[in-house]
Amino acid sequence: MVHRVLAILILLVTLSMLVPLTFAVIALVHGAHLPSRSWAFPLGIIAAGAVLISILSRKQIPFQLYVFAFALWLITAAYYWGTIVL
Repeated sequence: MVHRVLAILILLVTLSMLVPLTFAVIALVHGAHLPSRSWAFPLGIIAAGAVLISILSRKQIPFQLYVFAFALWLITAAYYWGTIVL
């Protein structure tokens, strides 16, 4: 029962990353510069998801959820490093 609740929390955390990613993409399309402060929320989501993933073993998380979470975290991290740092 506990692993299902944590899997649902991971899904909700992962889906919540779509909001800042969408706003960031829209802002970039309109030519806006994104300050590093705007990435505190997505990076906080990545950290929260990483903690939730570490609580569960890989075998307890449905494979599709595991891959989806990692894909969104990697996209956010790559976007952060590509736009803010470089």
